[in-house]
Amino acid sequence: MRVRQSRQCMVLYRIAVFISPGMMTAETCHAWEREGCKLIVHDDYPPIVDIIDHCAAGALLDIKLRASYLFDLSEMMTLKRVPHVFVVTDEAPGSHYSLNGTPEGIRSILDELLFQDDCGQRH
Repeated sequence: MRVRQSRQCMVLYRIAVFISPGMMTAETCHAWEREGCKLIVHDDYPPIVDIIDHCAAGALLDIKLRASYLFDLSEMMTLKRVPHVFVVTDEAPGSHYSLNGTPEGIRSILDELLFQDDCGQRH
């Protein structure tokens, strides 16, 4: 009798994702898991003070969030030195950071997130 071994991906990074309601798909979460990332999805505009300290490796911010929320969230993350990257939900012309992109695109976003130099410039 052969024992079938399942291939499990080790999750290395927990990343908070702040995204417009209804935009996160299971396929996107699985693609990020294959690249070693567990996405902690916030699609309900949670109070900023309640979530800032739970962004383990950093955060991805959907540029289509309400402008005032996106601004306040980004400002608070900058003040708390939480690395974050602005993303789009789908690949768009001229966009380098698509949440639903290819494995190479995911790794590119992850590199930007993990290797920010804290000069205040966000991608």
